[in-house]
This record gives sequence, structure tokens and C-alpha cells, in this order.
Amino acid sequence: MIIATTFKDGMVSDHFGRTEGFKIYEVENGKVKSTKVVDNQGLSHGNLVNILVENNVNVLICGTVGNGAINIMNSYNIECVPGTFGESDKVVLNYLSGNVTQRPNSIHECSHHDHDEKHEHHH
Repeated sequence: MIIATTFKDGMVSDHFGRTEGFKIYEVENGKVKSTKVVDNQGLSHGNLVNILVENNVNVLICGTVGNGAINIMNSYNIECVPGTFGESDKVVLNYLSGNVTQRPNSIHECSHHDHDEKHEHHH
């Protein structure tokens, strides 16, 4: 099994579409066998999924992510685990032991961060 996290400075980076890279973990029998860090190659959003596909990633652990990216990942049978935070290595170990801490509301509908627009009336 291969797990990837969005990655920056040792931490799970918050925004999938703007991640600088991924840390990729090769897992065997519930243990991390090897890791590598791959650069984002200047790509963003949907194109980033190509990096995951090329590295045969099964699970992506990330911070916030849009539905579009999740749909693309799902089409490649990549499981997306959003809303995580903290040190990348610890998050992966927690995932393997079934203890991932996830923040709610970490999936956004689109690339904007304006939620509940219908409640805002500017006069």
C-alpha cells in the first residue's frame, strides 16, 4: 500500500491544490518501509493527482481539498483523507493505527473560501 501526504517542512500542508509537494510512504504489513518526497513540478489541483497516480498512491492524506480533486482521486481509486494536520510522519502512523484526527469542514465545494454567500447582503 502506498500513502501520500501533502507536504511542507515536515508537516501535512494545508491546501491540496497549492501543496509544494508530497511525501510518499511505502507501507507493508502496517509498517512504513520507505519514504520519498516528490516536488509538485509546478502543478496544481487536478494535475497534482497525476503525481499520485504515477507513484501508485492508494491513499492521500491532506488538509483542505476541493470536491473536484476528490472526484478525480476517486476515479483513480485513490482514497482521500482530508482535514488532517500535524507532522506528516505521525499522521501516517496514526492513519495506520486507525487514529487519524480529522477537522470537520475540510472539503470545500470549489476553490473559493466564501461559504454561505446567501447570508451576506451588502447594501
